[in-house]
Amino acid sequence: MPQSSKQLMVAVVEDDPRIGELIREEVCDEGHLCQGYLTAESFLEEADNLNPDLVLLDLMLPGVDGLECLRRLRELPRLQRCPVVIVTALNDAAKRREAQKLGAVDYILKPDLFDQLPQLLATLARISMES
Repeated sequence: MPQSSKQLMVAVVEDDPRIGELIREEVCDEGHLCQGYLTAESFLEEADNLNPDLVLLDLMLPGVDGLECLRRLRELPRLQRCPVVIVTALNDAAKRREAQKLGAVDYILKPDLFDQLPQLLATLARISMES
């Protein structure tokens, strides 16, 4: 990680343990801290105390889905402005629009995530340093 960047705390909410592990490894390889969650409920219980710099949120989760998790996250005063990126296998224009309406900063298909993640993290770390 370049010295001109901040080390980010990234929360990964992904119900598939293998995919979650791959995402967390990539985040850590990029020099950032990472905490993983298998459900939206477990993430929401800790989100306010974790105070992440970025949330990578699966759309299709058991129980509370990604969109409802995003709605609830926006109700937490400290996390209303936390960047959330929806990470999903579902290429659905209506879900993408709904996620953006709820404040998601991006909607990335899982096959594209590993190509886009290094740049996403670098940009967010640079912005965090400037604010």
